Formats: sequence, C-alpha cells, structure tokens
Amino acid sequence: MGLHLVTASPNGLLKVNVPILFMQRKKDTRELILSQTYKLLFVYNWEAITIEQIESSIGKTRGAIFYFFKNKSELFNSIILERFLRKFDSSEISCVSITNSTITGFFSYYRTPFERICTDITENYGQADPNPALLNIIVQARKLYPNFDNIIESYIEKEIQYVAQNALVMKDNPRLINSFKTYFQLTCGALLFRSNIMSFDTDKQIRSYISGLASLLGE
Repeated sequence: MGLHLVTASPNGLLKVNVPILFMQRKKDTRELILSQTYKLLFVYNWEAITIEQIESSIGKTRGAIFYFFKNKSELFNSIILERFLRKFDSSEISCVSITNSTITGFFSYYRTPFERICTDITENYGQADPNPALLNIIVQARKLYPNFDNIIESYIEKEIQYVAQNALVMKDNPRLINSFKTYFQLTCGALLFRSNIMSFDTDKQIRSYISGLASLLGE
C-alpha cells in the first residue's frame, strides 16, 4: 500500500499524516528556493546577489535557505545541476522527434539542450526572450561551477550519440549523423551568440541547411 496524506481513522474521521505532509512542505520550500534564485541568475551576477535578495524573492528568512543548502556556493551548484544541466539529459528529448521518419519532420520536432532550456525559461519562468538569461547563466556557471565546460561537452556528445543510435532517420547513416553535428553547432551558436543584427541571417542559414539535407534525401 502507498502512503497517503489523509487516511480514515477507526471512528470514521479523516486523519492527516503529518510526517508526509511535513516532507512535502520541505520539498516545496526547497523547490521554491531553487526556482526563485534561478530567476535572479537570469539578470544578475551571482557574486553580487545577496542573501537579502534571495530572502525577498522567496518570502522566507535565511534560516530556510541554509536549512537546505550549507552555503551560497552549494545553492549555486544545486541550481546549475537541477535547473540547467538536467535539461541536457537525453530523457528530455521528445520521443516524437526521435521516431519521426523524415529529416524535415525530425528537425521540426527536435530541440537541442540549449533550446530546451530556452523553452523552460519562457514557459515556466515567464521570460519572453530567454536568450539573455541563457547567456548570463552560462557566463556565471563557467566561472563558478566546477568543470562546467567539460560537463557540457560530455552531455552534448552523449546527446549526439543518443540521437545517432535512436533516431530512425539517422540510424546507420554516418553522413546524416555528421550533418546533425553541424546542425547542432549552428543552432547552439545562434542561441548563444546571436544579436538582433545576426539573428535573421543565422536562422536563414539553419533553414537552408535543413532544406539542403531534405533535398539530398529526395523529400
């Protein structure tokens, strides 16, 4: 039997399972701290963010913060790991994008890890333009998160291998797999370094690239 927050007592009254309720509240508080502090990273330099700012953003005192995180550095590392790097896991890839049988269909659905992060920032944190937030997070993580660049490279390589092994359109096709690597680099570069002047040309280059692949396959 599973555990329930509310159970029936012998006299027919409902009884609240206090330990489980307490654990859920603890989890909710930790998630609130991570989410609200993550939003501060969209704009500010981490070293300049104060505990007072974090307290204000979560509506709780520093006692709650340091109950879950022994210091500010641990909080930062937890944010990068749980809010940022988790989007690099291959489980985040849409099954539709992997099993689609055409190259145009694949690229219509597939999103790189950086695109998945941008979608998350827009949909769950209300940022209409997620690119400045993405760039600011990366700048801070490169300075403060241990081996950040190597970790990102490792995740990207695993993602490319995962797609190569599981995408029907690319499976056992070295030419397409190499092309996918190029697409990956183009898209990530567009997200990380685009400006208003560059964005149209970069997007056009990506669209032309996909169209060229589709033409080679007779689509």
